[in-house]
Amino acid sequence: MAMNPMQRKTRNAFLFGFIIALIIGAVIIALLFMKIKSLNEAAVKIQQESKIAMGTVYVMSESAEKNEYIADKVTTKQVPMQMIPENAITPNNFDYYRIEDPSEIIDIELSSSYADLSDSELREREDFENFEEFIANLEEKAEEENMSIDEYPLAMKSRIPLSKGTLLTSDMIVRSNVASTYRRVEYTMISLPSMMVAGDYIDIRIAFPEGTNFVVLSKVKVEACNATTIWIDLNESDMLKLNSAIVESYIIEGTKLYATQYLNESQADLNSTYVPNSNVISLMDMNANATEADVLTELKAKLGDSQSVESSYRNYINGYMNNYNTNEQTNKVKEGYQSEKTTIQAARSALLGEAGY
Repeated sequence: MAMNPMQRKTRNAFLFGFIIALIIGAVIIALLFMKIKSLNEAAVKIQQESKIAMGTVYVMSESAEKNEYIADKVTTKQVPMQMIPENAITPNNFDYYRIEDPSEIIDIELSSSYADLSDSELREREDFENFEEFIANLEEKAEEENMSIDEYPLAMKSRIPLSKGTLLTSDMIVRSNVASTYRRVEYTMISLPSMMVAGDYIDIRIAFPEGTNFVVLSKVKVEACNATTIWIDLNESDMLKLNSAIVESYIIEGTKLYATQYLNESQADLNSTYVPNSNVISLMDMNANATEADVLTELKAKLGDSQSVESSYRNYINGYMNNYNTNEQTNKVKEGYQSEKTTIQAARSALLGEAGY
């Protein structure tokens, strides 16, 4: 049956419109596909560009107190590179803080969890003359425990209290050859708080007759004590500084060398304000590590500057010292040392007597 012209025209128009719609739809779909692909590629590029570079650092696996060996409290952690400070302890500089010379082990308290040594064996290490033999013994113990000698404790000591998770930096720890200068020292001339007990933290201060008060050492842990004597662990520089204050307390009449207690161990330590003389500072400089050497060099420069606070502090102390001639100073120091000796001998006699000697 023949289609009339109007119907044919309508059908052709519909087909034409349908084809046009398909073409437009196909173009739109193609454009959307291209847009989505472009967005995906841009997203991938952004992800790659923003991907965080990670680095390995050393952090505390447990909390540690000031002046504590942290051999078995250190672990590694991955952190973003932009968060790693320049002085962080990383695999690149970690060996710098290891025991460099086998002889250093003699002066370092190894963790029993690694070395499996008893207290008596730790003390006997001081008598070893053949360091190679000692290292061989350690290697034998390491082999028994399926460990490498390199896995034995590091001679690292904390300068400040360190919390678990703290990222370690060079100014937080003491390097091995400096850590090995720590010694347990006994003092009888420091005026002690009546309620002080072992484990407390103290500042050691010196007060001069006019009331001026200086901090000699800050936040030192009391390892042991009795009514007249205190035992603390100090490095060589701290021992020199405290000895300087002791001598001046003997010489200058009316001077008080005393300790003050911290309320709790979380309290921050104070800056040391006591300035020893230039000779003592030079001795401290000889035993200091790189960080301490820089500080001492700066301090020596300030002592040479008549306008500096440090110089005025030292001049203040020197003003008192100049009131005594050399003979008077020597005699006063002798009296002080004799008093120390008498107190220590009496305490030791009492101890040996109690032990049955």
